[in-house]
Amino acid sequence: MYCKTLRASIFKKPKICYYAGAQTTHTAYPDGLEVPQFPNNQIEKHYPDGTQEIVLPDHTVKWLYSDGLKETFFSDGTVV
Repeated sequence: MYCKTLRASIFKKPKICYYAGAQTTHTAYPDGLEVPQFPNNQIEKHYPDGTQEIVLPDHTVKWLYSDGLKETFFSDGTVV
């Protein structure tokens, strides 16, 4: 694991960790947002309120809300 704190501005310093074994990058921002990025190009955003946004390699976007609601937006415009 390799972690580096980058200076994004005077007040905000995101922490970026790279997990070599999993080839995954995890960025944690001071406001509580966490962004894991996977080698298959899947990107997730974990918000402080428990909501998650997952962008899959095929550009499908899944939203998982803290109240249990789930929405999926497919690249062809279909919403489930």
